Amino acid sequence: MKEMEYLGNIPNVLYKYRDWDKHHHQRLLTHRELFFPSADMLNDYFEGMIPFRYKTDQLTADNIFLKQLEMCEKNHPDWDKEKIHEFSFNIQQQKLLFDENHIEETNKFISKTINDEIGILSLSSKNNSQLMWGHYSNSQKGYCVGFDKHLLFQEVQGCMGPIQYQDELPLFDLFGKPLEKITTLLFTKPTDWGYEQEYRITKWGFSRKTLTFAPNVLKEIVLGARMSDKVKVRIVEIANINFPHASIFELKPSKTMFNFDLHKII
Repeated sequence: MKEMEYLGNIPNVLYKYRDWDKHHHQRLLTHRELFFPSADMLNDYFEGMIPFRYKTDQLTADNIFLKQLEMCEKNHPDWDKEKIHEFSFNIQQQKLLFDENHIEETNKFISKTINDEIGILSLSSKNNSQLMWGHYSNSQKGYCVGFDKHLLFQEVQGCMGPIQYQDELPLFDLFGKPLEKITTLLFTKPTDWGYEQEYRITKWGFSRKTLTFAPNVLKEIVLGARMSDKVKVRIVEIANINFPHASIFELKPSKTMFNFDLHKII
């Protein structure tokens, strides 16, 4: 799939909210660093913890046997057909997909693998969400930055897409591809989080790691309405050195609405 097709429905600029009072949050501007937390470091309890539940109508004896056959052929290409069939039939007879203990242990293993291996960069399509400023930018004392989606994708080279919000836990396709299942696990959240309008990038082998990005990836810096003048001056100084091309805005309360307006200062 071409990059333009892959990113076509994603906003051109994606935002990351930061708290200037946290030293490691400052490093996004001072050192051009992006941190990729593991799923268990994020706010939502269900991150990386969605249990595998397959579509009930697919859980027939024949389908389970075919699935085991498919997995066995892939994992044991050196086995002959007779051995593959015998092994797959024996697994099907154990009815592991109906064994609660087996299901629980499998889910624990999957969650641990996700936490140990996959780094997650959470972003938003909005730069003026009051809830986001309150939750992630120290109640308007912090800042947020806007990234060019194409340049960010090229830098990270991970899996990028929107979060799907829903009330019910997802059901998985028994014959779905492993990547599709992992994508469902990491890109599905409860509707309560819908206000974030989240897009994210996941990267295998990058859990709890830091990536240094090129200066041109960052396009905008937005300063919170409660940020002190001293910090504003400091951020502008840093931006002039590290991101001279970037536009800088500050939030100011609207005079007519319970909202904030962006005012360009550079």
